[in-house]
Amino acid sequence: MKLHHLVAWVAVALLFPNLSAAEAGEVARSSHPWPREGHLNYSVMRGDGGFVVGRATVEWHIEGKTYALKSTVETAGLVALFKSFKAIQESHGEVTPSGLRPSVFVQERGKGTEKAQFDWLRGTVRNGETEDPLVAGTQDVLSVYYQLALMSPTRGFVEIPIATGRKLALYRFEVIATELLTTDDGPQKTVHLRAKTGNDTMDLWLAPQFSPLPLRITILAKKGDLYDQRATLLSH
Repeated sequence: MKLHHLVAWVAVALLFPNLSAAEAGEVARSSHPWPREGHLNYSVMRGDGGFVVGRATVEWHIEGKTYALKSTVETAGLVALFKSFKAIQESHGEVTPSGLRPSVFVQERGKGTEKAQFDWLRGTVRNGETEDPLVAGTQDVLSVYYQLALMSPTRGFVEIPIATGRKLALYRFEVIATELLTTDDGPQKTVHLRAKTGNDTMDLWLAPQFSPLPLRITILAKKGDLYDQRATLLSH
């Protein structure tokens, strides 16, 4: 599992278990409770020992009916001395009564660029050179975090189609439990979700009353490597 995989992986939808993303969108909140702009800083650690391998910042900006999200992740500490790495993700689109509706997602890492383009009028989404039918409620790998916070899951599961810039796939997010998470801003009540991402398992902790972005994300890779991304600072 590479560092960028961790970041590539972000009111009533789950009060009614097993809803599709489109159905969930119909009952999602029509307005967001958070400031119109802000950012969240993260430390990225590997293993159970808390060895810091990177840092990340995710920014959001809402203006009228449009939104912009940006994620920057890079190696840090001793890891950066031996292997410098930086990846940037951006998602732009529209804010609708059913949540976010992406128009374009771009990921730049190393010398490569991946792009997903959403054409809601034609009903298609293009990942690179591949074009697929566009289903209502489809998100990209960055906007999905914000969308899940809007849905405020509490139980059951929700399925969301996600465009990654390489492919379109359906992901199932299952509610595990309500948990108290220790943060730099004090204990926060969170909802723990879990999803399978290929051969990996992703867990994320949402606190919609505090932030539109997860306060913690972990990835357990197929080979047993654990990556842990924890929020360190929320700025509005």
